[in-house]
Amino acid sequence: MYRVPDLLTQAVTNHIAGYLYLNGGSNSIVHLYTNNLIPTPATALGNFTELTNVQVPGYVAGTAGSFGAAIRDNAGNWLEGGNTGTDNFVATGPPPSPIPVYGWFLTDSTGANLLASGAFATPFTYTLQEDGFNLLAYISGGDQGAGPLTFLELMYQFISPLNPLETNAMFVLPDVTMGPLLTAIQAILGTVSTGLVHIHLFVNNLTPTKNNVLGDFTELTSGEVPGYAAASANWYAGLPRRLNTGAWEDPSSLADPSFICSGSAPGSPTTVYGWFATDTTNAILLGSGRFAVPFTFTLLGDGFALPGSPQLLQASGGVVTWTGPDLEPN
Repeated sequence: MYRVPDLLTQAVTNHIAGYLYLNGGSNSIVHLYTNNLIPTPATALGNFTELTNVQVPGYVAGTAGSFGAAIRDNAGNWLEGGNTGTDNFVATGPPPSPIPVYGWFLTDSTGANLLASGAFATPFTYTLQEDGFNLLAYISGGDQGAGPLTFLELMYQFISPLNPLETNAMFVLPDVTMGPLLTAIQAILGTVSTGLVHIHLFVNNLTPTKNNVLGDFTELTSGEVPGYAAASANWYAGLPRRLNTGAWEDPSSLADPSFICSGSAPGSPTTVYGWFATDTTNAILLGSGRFAVPFTFTLLGDGFALPGSPQLLQASGGVVTWTGPDLEPN
């Protein structure tokens, strides 16, 4: 089980919006393509045939704009978008012949680097002057339940006379973007420079939620279990790598944190119900989880290790899922 604090989810949502739509500090660019292509993570920029203003007078790739602060809806998801993320594609003159567009692709401001792409569920065909549609971009980050936690969704909306509202349209991130995006998440977690987080154990019978704060956890002490101290974990220090499943993973480069009763036996059996992670100052809650089976320290030498490795997963249907470390005694 892994839960991310609600305000951290907001911060990550803001950060991902900035990464995709203000990549490199400049507005990213939305383009339309005319070849009948269903993008995949392996699709490259050269695979798209862009619409031209000869085919559709007035066409020009549009800036994706920037976003304001993420807001929380009643379902508990953090949404980010708005008018600055809207692009209008309208024919200012009659096309020489009907021309369908099959989807969109997003590049950085130079047009040289592919950031994302998507196929429309219903292609749009330009036939007459004033034919057109809007593309509304927004990002939704939400706590989808107990762990492994998935909380990041990226979506596009397509509005046109033919299709009044297409929600959750395909959104595909290229493989070359996945590694940097994982690094972007690490940056907002505040661990990218050292990779270090601190792992603590808690003794109160608590099932963490996204609304928990640091003060909700009662940490185990060395008085209860001799030898106990919060342990350093190196979750975010490795070079992101792609697995055979298509997931991108950033491995740890330190041994899994261990918690062992040493020096003497506990004064009485002491049960730990789960863990919580902080930054290295122990001031910022980064995540928490409850063990499937609580662990009880009873004798000298009792203990366990807590392995963990975060992943960023590529999925279809407009959803990209980040899965945090699901820590269980090992």
